[in-house]
Amino acid sequence: MSSNGDQVDLPIRYRFVAGATAGISETLLMYPLDVVKTRMQLQSRLNPKYTGPLDCFVKTLRNEGATRFYRGIASPILMEVPKRATKFSCNAKYQSLLRDMFGLEKVTQSLTIVSGSMAGMTEAIIITPFEVVKIRVQDYETVFNGPLQCLRYILKNEGVLALYTGVEATMWRSAVWNAGFFGIMHFVHSIVPATDDYSVQCRYNFVAGMLGGSLSCFLSVPFDVVKSQIQSKRAPVSSGPWYSKSAVAYVIRQYKAEGFRSMYKGITPIICRYAPGGGILSLVYNYACGILSEHISTGHERM
Repeated sequence: MSSNGDQVDLPIRYRFVAGATAGISETLLMYPLDVVKTRMQLQSRLNPKYTGPLDCFVKTLRNEGATRFYRGIASPILMEVPKRATKFSCNAKYQSLLRDMFGLEKVTQSLTIVSGSMAGMTEAIIITPFEVVKIRVQDYETVFNGPLQCLRYILKNEGVLALYTGVEATMWRSAVWNAGFFGIMHFVHSIVPATDDYSVQCRYNFVAGMLGGSLSCFLSVPFDVVKSQIQSKRAPVSSGPWYSKSAVAYVIRQYKAEGFRSMYKGITPIICRYAPGGGILSLVYNYACGILSEHISTGHERM
């Protein structure tokens, strides 16, 4: 079966296109749950605004209307093109580089984890400005009507560097998430039987992506919570040495201040968003890679 879009050795630019296509598809379908996830993460445990994800969804729908779930979607749509494109293309590139570096004949489990984390760190550098704008627009206390207004405010009042607020936390989140996602997908594809049945391949790809997305969430949520708080300016600013301002230090302080449960704020909408979201990513990416592989193999473009 084609587990990773490997019908042919696709050039990186084709994987870039396939990743972008997967990202846009996943965002359009799952963005409302992303809004719920962010709001659950930003509320105080001592004085919560919502009792749970369903309560958050219902109150947002009742008080702000259905369009609120898609307000600010321009920023994540613009973000998802480079984000998912970078995720998949860089993962493939890093796998190739690591195989050559260590003389490996095939991709191994540990290699997928390392290449995934490297792709995540690369991805974080590109997406942090988009994440900052998205988080501030999604906040239930937001004063912004959309991403462009938010972007103009940040540039005018806080400067360009403010767009990289929380970049370290974003790198931790993305590195851990991608390592888990690609690692689990490789593991699932390594244990399922090979098949030429296209419908079965699609099911394998979707299930592998769902499992990868679910586990990755559990591993990366503490950094995602801290990232949201830092980028929304809700996290307390440390006056200590540089290392006290690190994402890991914020995670530790969050744990000490509000306990273990606070590190998994919004875990239900996160799983509801990224489990099927991971399945959609895997399914659409592999489907796009298959089409592009046929495009090359039938001679429409000679490499």
